[in-house]
Amino acid sequence: MSAPTLGWLALAWLMRHLPSPRDETRPYLPADWQARRTLRWYELGPSGRRLWNRCHDEDPKGIGKSPHAAATCICEFRGPVVFDGWARAGDVYACVRNACRCGWERPYEPGEAKGRPWGSPGLPSPWVQVAAVSEAQTANTWAALHAFLAANDGRLADWLGLDPGRTLVYWRDRMDAKIERVTSSSASRTGQPITHALIDEPQEQTPELRGPMLAETILQNLTKLDGWAHFTGNAPVLGRGSVAELLAGAAPRALHMAPRPSVAPREDMTRDELRPLVAEVYQGTPWAQVERILDDIEARAAHPWPTVLRLFLNVP
Repeated sequence: MSAPTLGWLALAWLMRHLPSPRDETRPYLPADWQARRTLRWYELGPSGRRLWNRCHDEDPKGIGKSPHAAATCICEFRGPVVFDGWARAGDVYACVRNACRCGWERPYEPGEAKGRPWGSPGLPSPWVQVAAVSEAQTANTWAALHAFLAANDGRLADWLGLDPGRTLVYWRDRMDAKIERVTSSSASRTGQPITHALIDEPQEQTPELRGPMLAETILQNLTKLDGWAHFTGNAPVLGRGSVAELLAGAAPRALHMAPRPSVAPREDMTRDELRPLVAEVYQGTPWAQVERILDDIEARAAHPWPTVLRLFLNVP
């Protein structure tokens, strides 16, 4: 990576603490694209300040954005995501110093960015929100988050001292620290000092559903504690005025990542011509079933060409 990043430490923390979403007996192992994204999200400038206040991931259907976004929310809640200086020889990150019972220690490389969790001495308690215009739109991410905490008889929740409810997660020792689901009743959200927000399905957050108002309020609230917003969704339908469309414009400290085919897809392309384009946008995703995706693309009664472009080829 060209910039220093807390992403290496965040990835190590995730792989130590979280189970695989596919097999709870195995550790969390991000796909290549998920690891690369994490390194980008946590990039730092020379002073240690985050490079990105807003990260927008626009991806094809089934790539695995919800589980990794949920994992990142847990890391933002209890993991080492706040810059804590540059490491010297012999420096070690130790979970026991941060009220985690797992006993994990990780040596730093000299010059590496060090991290500490929100809620450490001198830092506010973490407040993470999983937001969308409706509770249904947050369902996939919230289900993945809850599954991580409930796996292995709640081992992760026990390590981190969390009380995972169905709609709210508390840190037992700091009852002002929480992960919560929020929807588009944005007026009641003004002024909340949140540390991280995941805004799900921004392509569905249109003005008539008060999506832009919700996103604006959350972004304003993140400014209070210098937190960051993570938008995750599919390519939008253009012309609806959705949050995803608004995010496509250039903005300072905003990172937009969207894998696109290197060749413009055409409706008259054969299966063999479409195969490398599908493989390209799903690159680094080992569970992506390219042939099954091609089956769905050919089922035009269920998936008209504009839907194929958006959901499977990631073209707005």
